[in-house]
Amino acid sequence: MQPKRGSAVPGVGALVPSVPLSDDGDLLFSKVAEEVLRKQRTLIDGLTPHERSMVLEWLATAIYEGKAQTALYEILWELDFKVAPPSIETFIEDSSYLGTVASQLADVWKRDLHAVFRPGSLVSEWIFTGSIGCGKTTVAMIAMAYKLAITLCLHDPAKYYDLLPGSKIVFGVYSVTREQVQESGYIKLRGFIDSSPWFRQHFPRGKSSESLRYGQAAGVKTSATNLVVLSGSRDIHALGQDLFVFSMDEANFMRVRDDRDPAKRRGQAQDLYTATHTRLQSRFVRPGGSIPGLVLLMSSRRAQTDFLEDRMRVARDKPSAYVSEYALWEVKPASRFVMRKIRVEVGDHIAVSRILEPTDSPRAGARIVEFPGEFEQAIREDPDGALRNIAGVATLSISPFIRDRESVYEAVHEGMAHPFKRDVVTLDVKDNVRLDEYFDLLKACRVHESRWVPRLNPTRERFIHIDLALSRDCLGIAMGHVSHLAETRQLSAGAVMEPTDAPFILIDFMLRVVPPKGSEIDLSKLRGFIFFLSSLYPVTRVTFDRFQSADSIQLLNKAGVESGHQSVDASDEAYRALRSAFFDRRVLFYRYEPVIEELLELEHDARRRKVDHPKKNSHGGVGSKDVSDALAGVCWLCVNDPRAKVHNRTLHPYGPVAEDKNGGGDAAAKRTGATIPGTGVTWESLRANVEV
Repeated sequence: MQPKRGSAVPGVGALVPSVPLSDDGDLLFSKVAEEVLRKQRTLIDGLTPHERSMVLEWLATAIYEGKAQTALYEILWELDFKVAPPSIETFIEDSSYLGTVASQLADVWKRDLHAVFRPGSLVSEWIFTGSIGCGKTTVAMIAMAYKLAITLCLHDPAKYYDLLPGSKIVFGVYSVTREQVQESGYIKLRGFIDSSPWFRQHFPRGKSSESLRYGQAAGVKTSATNLVVLSGSRDIHALGQDLFVFSMDEANFMRVRDDRDPAKRRGQAQDLYTATHTRLQSRFVRPGGSIPGLVLLMSSRRAQTDFLEDRMRVARDKPSAYVSEYALWEVKPASRFVMRKIRVEVGDHIAVSRILEPTDSPRAGARIVEFPGEFEQAIREDPDGALRNIAGVATLSISPFIRDRESVYEAVHEGMAHPFKRDVVTLDVKDNVRLDEYFDLLKACRVHESRWVPRLNPTRERFIHIDLALSRDCLGIAMGHVSHLAETRQLSAGAVMEPTDAPFILIDFMLRVVPPKGSEIDLSKLRGFIFFLSSLYPVTRVTFDRFQSADSIQLLNKAGVESGHQSVDASDEAYRALRSAFFDRRVLFYRYEPVIEELLELEHDARRRKVDHPKKNSHGGVGSKDVSDALAGVCWLCVNDPRAKVHNRTLHPYGPVAEDKNGGGDAAAKRTGATIPGTGVTWESLRANVEV
């Protein structure tokens, strides 16, 4: 029976078209509405395009006016979409979409994805922070893939978002450098899309393996879709683009314009955010101020003054912003953490971060973080680093670099001797005194088979690092090698402290070199000393900091001594490797007070990722780190140069000189000539003075 105009359709309520219909039209509308509510669509699929369009418009109006139940949404996508868009639940659980990857996400990440993409969500800025390795970039790229999928499903994205016909809609993936973009978020996003059967079936991208382009952007002129994913690292990469979604990875680690000026401290991250967010607002803002696009900001925690910390303070209470911040143990299975909790008091302007022993009481007002006991070693080595990297807690920017002071003293071996006649050597451009004249050959070497060879591990590859102060008023030089492998425990990607082999580093020598007052260090004498060392040791590589070292590098390379640049000031990586060696008790050197003083007074700037010295040392003099820089540089080479690797876990550093079964014998000894370089003394004449 045909319902009368204005009567109720069962299950629909007072649902009538807004436009008067003929009796036939009224009947058709009612039957379609009833069928859709039963989740059937035989009638609507049989309509002409014109009839279907009219019915969909009627249904949309009814829902908008609150006269229809939500079941009608199941066909309303056809108004704007050429392919039915998936819900976020379907997208991350169904293997046809990204279920193969996303279904394994931690529950907290699934919850956040549902919250950001729920129907009616106003979120246009999603901030990810917290620990290293908690999945920030993965989830952000899943979010970007979802926005990409929804946009691709539209009949005409440009028209839908009120852009000019043919406008290119851009998804931007940004990071600290273009290289890092290509290695992280962009590659991850491309992998998600290429592995999705749904993307491959409905929206195959452009043929280029290096880009993500669809429709007109990929050269398909018949499609209304004109969409491209771009990558970049600076604000210039965002200009002139209709940015719809953009991600910024490692925002806290971007360069600053002026480290001394708080107003300019945000630098690269702030510039990029301003450029991209402004374009998103100007292109896609809707009535009422809502933005259909999405900003994704990701970074690990560092200092309390970082860019992302400021963004969180501004955005936290806004309905348009969503913040995800998790400790590492919050995104890993709880079954992995069974040990007793360890309490850590977060440092502030009054006191440094510290472990609270069971009998300790925290300071009033101090923040306390409870770590699973599995992270104890990492916490004791570096409390601030553990707070940032594992717990995802921002700390003060400046803090002591080496907390375990005892580890420095335990690295001192009293049986080793300083192989120089002075603790500090002066090299002047105005005289002919060479650096090798200060070198005590008898302390560093012994005679074996009528040749001078190093007393310690004579065939191990040697590495040298030289740090020259900007003012050229001081120079640090150090040489070391890997003696053997030591078992230690390191935090794995799965948040488990696992045993592993790490290099045991022996430092052959350390030295501070200064010029006479009012003069400069003669760098030619330094190069001559390296040639001298190369005749005694198997010197494999020599590195310099970047200050005024180009000539030395060039001349050494021409002479057959491999040389290059290495700056321990560019980041804190080299120093962190050195600190780990101290903490694990796998570095050894002789007592040398200049380096001990420097090491114990080092400061860590978490925001800049740099290790520096105080302006004044504990004795009231000018602070320095020239020798510790040289030591850190050698440590970095020993850890990372493949030629430093050994496979022996039992070699004792103080054993007798012997043929190296893996290295081909006394290589260093075979390089030497008949006399000590720079002297007229023969090897034979000294045999009686040296133990074989």
